[in-house]
Amino acid sequence: MIPIGKKSISRLPSVKFDGEYRVLACIPSDDNHDFPNFGESFGMAAASQELREIDLAPVYNNRILNQGSTSSCVGHGCASGMELVWKQLGNPAQNFTPFFIYGLINGGRDAGAMISNGLMALKRYGACPDGVLPQGVMFQNQFPQEAMTQAMRFRLSLAYKCNSFDEICQAINLGFCCPLGIMVGDNFSNVDMNGVCPLRTSGGGGHCILGVGLKKSPQYGWLIKIQNS
Repeated sequence: MIPIGKKSISRLPSVKFDGEYRVLACIPSDDNHDFPNFGESFGMAAASQELREIDLAPVYNNRILNQGSTSSCVGHGCASGMELVWKQLGNPAQNFTPFFIYGLINGGRDAGAMISNGLMALKRYGACPDGVLPQGVMFQNQFPQEAMTQAMRFRLSLAYKCNSFDEICQAINLGFCCPLGIMVGDNFSNVDMNGVCPLRTSGGGGHCILGVGLKKSPQYGWLIKIQNS
């Protein structure tokens, strides 16, 4: 087999990391949503903007949420994003419960969920303010009607689908926060001085985090700053 690199038959971009060449690619989301493509919506307008170092989290005092031992990372990423966007619109701070979003899309079991489903739930049902959902509740059949009623006040009007790393960077550069799905493993918490973790060697799986900033690294190039639950 020919390794990914200068002699590779692959036309995908690649980067040498931890002594190995890695293809820079992503898995396209499914068609369970109606989000317009970011590239088609912003196109050259976004691409013509030079990337800059930006950090939305401290600007909007975005809080770090805690998923505990549950698999509710999608609910936490979506809730944290909604809190940031709500303040971007000039509203006073509003905390949302991530377990409401997660309960709408987890199918009645604590086994994770898809980000696109979370965003679609935010469009249809909204985000429930903290204090309305009883403690420890994370399945839809346990929701009180008041939670559904309150959530309708905080619905997501629009989201965009980013199809590449470059589009994610462009979106954050324009001030968007981006829930992202990544693969994590045993090395996820072992970050270096640049805040970058090594590639996983074992264990782990899919995980949702929230992209809230950009930073230029002399070693790695442009990095996405994330908030992790």
